[in-house]
Amino acid sequence: GPCKPIQGAWSEWGAPSTCSANCGPGTSSRSRTCTNPEPRFGGNTCAGQSSDNTNCNLGPCPIDGEWVSWSQYSTCSKSCGDGTKTRSRSCTDPSPQYGGTPCAGQSTNQVNCNLGSCPSPINGGWSSWSSSACSATCGDGLIKKTRMCTEPAPQHGGTPCPGLSVESIYCKIKPCPIDGEWTLWSKYSSCSATCGAGTKGRSRSCANPPPQYGGTACVGDKTNEVNYNEGKCPYVQ
Repeated sequence: GPCKPIQGAWSEWGAPSTCSANCGPGTSSRSRTCTNPEPRFGGNTCAGQSSDNTNCNLGPCPIDGEWVSWSQYSTCSKSCGDGTKTRSRSCTDPSPQYGGTPCAGQSTNQVNCNLGSCPSPINGGWSSWSSSACSATCGDGLIKKTRMCTEPAPQHGGTPCPGLSVESIYCKIKPCPIDGEWTLWSKYSSCSATCGAGTKGRSRSCANPPPQYGGTACVGDKTNEVNYNEGKCPYVQ
């Protein structure tokens, strides 16, 4: 007689396939077959899908670095004559990530520049000397002389003035006053009388030093006299 129908049934799912993308989003699929058992003798086939997909991601993809636009050039390194100017850029548009390659080329760029020829050097020249008054109104003093490196001032790499800007020279307007001073007293003279009352004197001079150049004279006496008595005179008949 006729065989009894055998209904189809699914096998186990197979292992998922490798991700369709080495990096970033991809899909992985698995499959099954209607062979467990196959439908026979008019049995129904399996219901449902023989394959399904799932999302997968093995990690971010490498991002290669790209340069930003160059900056503007800097100002020239010299205000006159030959100089250089530079510009720069960074590898951040985007930065290299996840094993991506760095930017190729230089991050800075330098070119020559010249804003015009330099003026000729001007060497410094001294002004005339100016002099102070003598530092002393009498006796030894100093006059201080000064000059400036301003005629002209050095410019454009010119040399500074040679020599000194300050000088001192000896000066003497007049001698200073010298006040007179007494010498020591001399010894007393012998008595003016050989016997009886007499005097003896001593002296000194205003010469130690003498007054000079308007100095004051010595104050006091230049002689000094004292009474003295050598003894009674012998009686004369």
